[in-house]
Amino acid sequence: MTGALLLILALPHFAVASEVTSRLERLSRDLTKAYTQARGSVGLPSIAVFTFNSSDELAKRRAGFAISELLTHHLANQRTFTVVERAELSQVMEEQKLHLSGVIDPSTAVRIGKVVGARLILVGSIEKLTDRYGVNARIVDAETSEVIATAYEDFPAQYFEEAAKPYLVLVPESQAIGLYLLYDYRYNGNHLSAWRYQSSDGYPADATPNGFPLGMIGGGLRYFPLPRWMVDFSAAVLSNVADVASGSETYPPYPPHSVPRRAETGRTVLIRGNLNWVSPSYYRFHGIAGAGVSVYRIAGEGLITETAYVPTLRVGAEYRPQSRIGLGVFLNYDLRTRNVKDATDPSHPDVVKLQRFSIEPTIGVYF
Repeated sequence: MTGALLLILALPHFAVASEVTSRLERLSRDLTKAYTQARGSVGLPSIAVFTFNSSDELAKRRAGFAISELLTHHLANQRTFTVVERAELSQVMEEQKLHLSGVIDPSTAVRIGKVVGARLILVGSIEKLTDRYGVNARIVDAETSEVIATAYEDFPAQYFEEAAKPYLVLVPESQAIGLYLLYDYRYNGNHLSAWRYQSSDGYPADATPNGFPLGMIGGGLRYFPLPRWMVDFSAAVLSNVADVASGSETYPPYPPHSVPRRAETGRTVLIRGNLNWVSPSYYRFHGIAGAGVSVYRIAGEGLITETAYVPTLRVGAEYRPQSRIGLGVFLNYDLRTRNVKDATDPSHPDVVKLQRFSIEPTIGVYF
């Protein structure tokens, strides 16, 4: 029973792999056939495979690099050509201040092909056609620049992107946008002085600030204007009611009794904007560090409404199980704090003191 269930779950993956593999084999076979018809099957000529040309959008996603990598494996398995090692090709291109995953023009490819000792070069192009990818491939003589063989194949977009996932960049390093949900949590020790006030009945009373948790739920927008740099805007609202102070009133001849003072749900708001540096990926983890400004609007029953602009530092890490999904945890530190005063007492004593540290788990989606 378990085996049958696993087989059913694996069938879509097998279908994707089979469809893409068959089309890659056909493309490789058509190239090989056209080449042998033009030059015959003498020896195993060396061939260098270069990144295929594409539009700017596909180049950002490295679609040309992906198809060249997939095609390299199939050409090597056919044993009609001796495929130049990618490491050797990459080393030469780095010496020429080029990148293997980047697009190069045919004349440069011919020049690099000669340097690595390849008799042939494979170049081409890839384009997105609605729900399909169209691939043109050409084998060129490295000595004469003559086009010897051409072939064309198209691939269903969904199947190609699944098979090429290890090579594709589904979310570009720049101009990417992310939307996320957050929960900002801090525990306010509320270490403030007690004070005495007069109750509504005219009797003396003592008030002591209470420590209380402050949880805020919200969401945000992330934008990557440049590689490794992220602009982040977020907003959150209070998600809990808190007892911010306890009052002890005395009614002669009765003993003192406690009266809580409470902050009201939904009337405290946090808006934050910051600029962050994002580290390169390490086992799907990114380190993030930045600085910005947090704006607190603190309000509640019996409190004087305050709006505070606070410089904030933040560090965190985000895990990308997939290129479009991010799970993060951040630590925020406000460089200064703002106390909130009691509105019911004429002396307006401090009744709320925000904790400077907060922890903020997030879950995001990137495009």
